[in-house]
Amino acid sequence: LHAGLSPPFAHSGKSSFRKGRSERTRSISLHGRGGFIHPIGPLTVSNICSLCPVRAGDGPRYGDGVGTDPRVEQLDVVNPATGMVTGTGSRFDVHRQGLWHQVFHCLVLLPARRSVILQRRAATKAAFPLKLDLTVTGHLESGEQPGDGRREMAEELGVSFAPADLIPIGTRLLADDGGEGHNRELVHVHFAFDDRPLTSYRPPVHEVDGLVELPVEGLTAILADDRALIPALYASAVEPATSAETTVGRHDLVPGNDGYWIVLAVMAERALDHSPLLGI
Repeated sequence: LHAGLSPPFAHSGKSSFRKGRSERTRSISLHGRGGFIHPIGPLTVSNICSLCPVRAGDGPRYGDGVGTDPRVEQLDVVNPATGMVTGTGSRFDVHRQGLWHQVFHCLVLLPARRSVILQRRAATKAAFPLKLDLTVTGHLESGEQPGDGRREMAEELGVSFAPADLIPIGTRLLADDGGEGHNRELVHVHFAFDDRPLTSYRPPVHEVDGLVELPVEGLTAILADDRALIPALYASAVEPATSAETTVGRHDLVPGNDGYWIVLAVMAERALDHSPLLGI
């Protein structure tokens, strides 16, 4: 466990979410017995500050990767209205100057179990450490197209995806200040269908704390009710071959007030129902 953090994992009790699953699974108690690592649950301000020297703001930030030198990594600067590339700049300068750039988001859907996979952000992230985010989020580097976000998927999940696996949902504009600086993002949103078990992924420990699988209807439920807790499975990046039962609430998600989570949840349900997608 990280220094200064208590383990507030909630036991999932009589949850039937893992019924019929073959991979090794165990439960996490409220007090963290059993040797599992990071907790899913609320963090205090003092805990966040002890983990990260950069103050997180009040809006969602994505793609603040660990281990990448922002003064070297090059991003395309784009016109947010057209998506046309107008120049290039270092990641550091792009965020310092508040220039529009492109990022990749992907939510992995599991049709056989009607569930989705969320990523638990690493404790070292500049924004919202240890909060649940989309499966994959990251910057598109200079010269990359939205489909090249498969590079981010391979880096953050440790498995490869084919171009045909990506389903483009649409684009969104995101603007906020905090994390890396002045964030101005043209977000390319995708779904990906993938029925491999949660324990088959191999996320890097410096980028990702772990992965969480939860029913898509459960995601909608916690977005509708701040008090709701739903059963879920958690696989740590340190012990990816073993999953553990836990519960998840809305407070575990990266916060946002623009309705993005709700739109994603509704669209994910439609995708799993084979209904026409309406855009993001």
